Amino acid sequence: MLKVAIVGAGTMGKVHADAYTKMEGVTLAGIVDTDEKQRETASVFQVPLYASFEEMLEKEAPDVIDVCVPTDRHAEYVKKAAEAKKHVICEKPIARTVQEAEEMIATCEKAGVQLFIGQVVRFFPEFSQAKQLVENGKIGTPGTARLKRAGTFPRAHENWYADDARSGSVFLDLCIHDIDYVCWLFGDVARVYAKGFKNDEGSAYVHGVISLRFANGVIGHIEGSWAYAEGFMTEFELAGTKGIVRHKSTDAMPLEQSFKASEENASQTNVQVPASPTEKNPYEIELRHFMDCLQHGTEPIVTPQDALIALKVGLAARESIETNQVVTLGGGTA
Repeated sequence: MLKVAIVGAGTMGKVHADAYTKMEGVTLAGIVDTDEKQRETASVFQVPLYASFEEMLEKEAPDVIDVCVPTDRHAEYVKKAAEAKKHVICEKPIARTVQEAEEMIATCEKAGVQLFIGQVVRFFPEFSQAKQLVENGKIGTPGTARLKRAGTFPRAHENWYADDARSGSVFLDLCIHDIDYVCWLFGDVARVYAKGFKNDEGSAYVHGVISLRFANGVIGHIEGSWAYAEGFMTEFELAGTKGIVRHKSTDAMPLEQSFKASEENASQTNVQVPASPTEKNPYEIELRHFMDCLQHGTEPIVTPQDALIALKVGLAARESIETNQVVTLGGGTA
């Protein structure tokens, strides 16, 4: 039985808490949050609320700490957990800066504990199925990838998303999902160029477009937005020499596949094949995977180094938008 304690009872903290209550072999031991209003949240999940991280450690002795605080505080709590010899799950992005991320990874390695980063898009059925199609050669040689993730501006405690120094704007909080996904698909990024806008000078970027050139020649286009008046949507299109895989969350058919006919069946009409996602919550799938990795000593689907790579690309996009220049990374010269 693994005991898990959550630090931060905001939106993601509640999502994670709900997932743990549905898992066999896992017990939610407690929640740490300085906001007394979260006592009701703790009551819903029938666990104690602690204002002190140290008191929670002493009284609950958890095996795993799940960090769901704002991005600028990830490093603080991940390092505290690691130093207490606790395995750590941390929400994306891994950190606000590369230095913080590297310190987190080094601290966990030194302490001999596992660090899992919640890049949950890898666990969404449409995205994982599309990756399998690409890996199986169904679209041929990949050429382009276009992804979009958009919704209303997120509201949270202290309005921290609006503070660029804390959230990293739309690039590190929203686009980081699709950055991680295309890096998972296509490998190293060679060059980055980005554009975007803010609603107010000095606030966070609320809309951004990122162009990526991968070392293998694939061109990626990522759009992220907090500028929508309502709703939330995701979409992608992966195109190659033999076909295209598309997804749009607002469509009834979540994954559309269109492949060229083989030479021996060239006269046949292409067929678009619908694929339905599973009903299980992707956050639950992700967290169950992390628990299984701990219990069986297996390698996670997403590693801390993967999360660090996504952070570096996201920060390169921010640098590009500030300098109006292409940023070259260490991913080759394509």
